[in-house]
Amino acid sequence: MKKIAFVVVCICMCMSTFAQQSVQNIRYEGAITKAISQEKFQGYQSTVPFKLVEVYSDLMAFCYIDNQLPANCIVWGDYSEYLLEGKTLDDATQLVQSKQICYRNYRFQRDENHPYAYKIGETGFYIIVRSTIAYDQEKKRIAASFGL
Repeated sequence: MKKIAFVVVCICMCMSTFAQQSVQNIRYEGAITKAISQEKFQGYQSTVPFKLVEVYSDLMAFCYIDNQLPANCIVWGDYSEYLLEGKTLDDATQLVQSKQICYRNYRFQRDENHPYAYKIGETGFYIIVRSTIAYDQEKKRIAASFGL
């Protein structure tokens, strides 16, 4: 019985180490810089890596930037119309180049079954907000890639 418990503890430690090493691959750049401070980022990375993965997977899973609209997508207008008060509008060219946006600075809507899209100026690109179902699946996929 003690051997089984020891093996289980060893496996858990190995999995924990793997997840922490993978978390080191998350860089303080792009959308994450607008979601949390660098101090909080470093704290999460060193002491609570699962929290950093949670923030990262949320930011990456909520929406993406593309010039192709998915099937059954509803276009709501230009992203600039949805900026929260007191926030700074992301530059359209930088959004298209980085393909990342901190959705927390905007009032983007989300539907349970259909993706929504917001035009990025006259660039021909869109911010595509995943449906609730697709968001949950993508967030789980990203978290699993970090061993969580």
